Amino acid sequence: GEETDTSDAPFAIVSPPTASIDPHEPPVIIPHYGSGFWYWVEIENSTPFPVTGQYWTEVIMPNGGTFGPLSLQSTTIQAWGIFAPAQPTPQWVPAYAPPGTYEYVMNVGVHPDLIVATDSFEFEKLAGADVTTLPESMWSIDDWHNEAWELAGAPSADAENKPIPTDYTISPAHPNPFNPSTTISVSLPDAVELTVVIYNLRGQQVAELASGYFNAGTHQLTFDASILASGLYFIRANVPGQLDQVQKVMLVR
Repeated sequence: GEETDTSDAPFAIVSPPTASIDPHEPPVIIPHYGSGFWYWVEIENSTPFPVTGQYWTEVIMPNGGTFGPLSLQSTTIQAWGIFAPAQPTPQWVPAYAPPGTYEYVMNVGVHPDLIVATDSFEFEKLAGADVTTLPESMWSIDDWHNEAWELAGAPSADAENKPIPTDYTISPAHPNPFNPSTTISVSLPDAVELTVVIYNLRGQQVAELASGYFNAGTHQLTFDASILASGLYFIRANVPGQLDQVQKVMLVR
């Protein structure tokens, strides 16, 4: 008989795809004050037709309940194709999430009723004396995203080959003197809250390079002074209880 063209058919009509989701840096352990992780997605279409469908993520909580979807995306995968984003996807876990073992699940199909493939991994949320957990009725999907942390940058595919710093340090700005921009590196051995602020000679804040949670690693931050006057500026980097350092930089037109 003739083959039926199911071009752009939903995943359900044709042979189901295979799906995998893997943490970028296992094991995933979230501190009591909340943090995030990155994960990789791969979905393979093993049919001779393009297929269209959705994939979404949710968490199975320590009490067995399900919360989500935390993300919901549509995609079309070409015949015999593989959908595998070049960058990992971020996921934030808020401080109020109760401690315990979670299962992070990716479903493939048509949300919410049709699931044709699924995969998952576990992560741990640590307990802390100063954390107030919220009843699930007060949870918000928005709280499971942290734009500042996400903007800190996705780890690259080879990031796991780079050692995690052992100390909190800030490198000297380079170049210095500069025009119009200079870059510093901040090394963080843990996922922490980081602020990096620029002040002028009068003590006025003129720029903010970082504000929020950053994952462990070395982060490059650039101070663009294109709209500022020549002169001396101060870069202050602060991690509560760990780092509070100021360095001078000179903008020369």
